[in-house]
Amino acid sequence: MIRTMQYILILLSHILILHGCLDPTDTNELMTKNSLDIKSQQLNYCQGDTLYDLPFANSSTLGDGLTKETAFIICNSKQFNQIGLLPETWDKYFILMADINLIEFKDEDYNQIGTEVIPFTGELDGNNKTIFNFIVTHGEENRVGIFSNLATPAVIKNLSIEDVKVIGHNY
Repeated sequence: MIRTMQYILILLSHILILHGCLDPTDTNELMTKNSLDIKSQQLNYCQGDTLYDLPFANSSTLGDGLTKETAFIICNSKQFNQIGLLPETWDKYFILMADINLIEFKDEDYNQIGTEVIPFTGELDGNNKTIFNFIVTHGEENRVGIFSNLATPAVIKNLSIEDVKVIGHNY
């Protein structure tokens, strides 16, 4: 529904511009307001029952990860850990809507994101949140970390990481 409304808004803006009824600079204000509406709707997913939805907070509704507007919403550590179990989502968009404490997912319990065969190529917008208490010790394994393997065009942005302990063989 949100995506449909966005397309209608964009189409309507273009029609109004073509007919001289709207100044092209006014569309920026419309798009900014629309982006704020999307952010507030995303935040609602981290309240009530949807907070505990799996694999992601919005996967039973609008979340398909195909665009930034329909990015998979991550509200807790269980949802974040689901990313590593779902390689079919590793080329999608994700957004954190809360700080993520990974203390319950030590070593084998944490599902690393990306492999040598299927790297993560999607986008994770940390939304100025923090992932903390990440502990993995795989002394003989290579490619150990929150992300085991990234490849172009992967983007990890607006993310802080604190209190991390990663031990692996190489890189």
